[in-house]
Amino acid sequence: MYYEFEITVKTDDTKDKPAILKCPLVYGILRKVNLQFPAGVHRVTKIAIWRWERQIFPTNPENIITADNFTVSFEEYLPIIETPFNVVVYGWNDGGSHEHTIRCSFTVISNS
Repeated sequence: MYYEFEITVKTDDTKDKPAILKCPLVYGILRKVNLQFPAGVHRVTKIAIWRWERQIFPTNPENIITADNFTVSFEEYLPIIETPFNVVVYGWNDGGSHEHTIRCSFTVISNS
């Protein structure tokens, strides 16, 4: 199953008060993540993805995901087998003067 969402990060979204997007998925195994950063982001829009109370992407919580005119794409094997079946995308602006919309997509396969 393929899920696609968009998060708009405004200029006043900060790390302490980020834009938040809840992404409902289904029971299964999260196998692929794509984060499409449009041209012009200049790496000032930052993204982190959480599940429950911990950051899951990037795996190292002291880091973030950012790019410019690039799709960050990676394979994963993350069971989503307990409710709620969602991930939460946090986005913030680190000094940019324009809002940006990041497209987030997730592929979940059956766990049976």
